[in-house]
Amino acid sequence: MDTSLKAIEFPKPTKGYVYVYILLCSNESLYVGQSHDLRQRFEMHSSGTGAMHTAKHKPVKLVHVEGPMELEEAVKRERQLKKWSNAKKMALAKGNIRKLRRLSRSRG
Repeated sequence: MDTSLKAIEFPKPTKGYVYVYILLCSNESLYVGQSHDLRQRFEMHSSGTGAMHTAKHKPVKLVHVEGPMELEEAVKRERQLKKWSNAKKMALAKGNIRKLRRLSRSRG
C-alpha cells in the first residue's frame, strides 16, 4: 500500500449533505464513493460489506474527502472522479495540483 498517502480524518456527518471520498485499497487501486456518514461507510468497506472491490482489496485507507455537498452535486462529482485515471485520482489525493493539471491537459 502506498505509504506516501496519509489516512485523513473523518468529517462529522452534516444533516442533509453528502461527502465524496477516495479510498486507497491494498492493491494500490483507488475506490471512489459518496456517503452522508463516512465513518459508517468506511466501517462497511473495512468489514467487507461496503463494495465488492473494497471487499477483495482490504485493508482500505481514507485518503481524500470533498464536501459536504448536496446529493445531486455529490453524484456528479463521484461520476466525474470514477472516469479519471488512477494517476489523476492519486494526484488529487496527494494534493499535487501541478501534476493534476498536467494529467488533465494530457487526458491521463
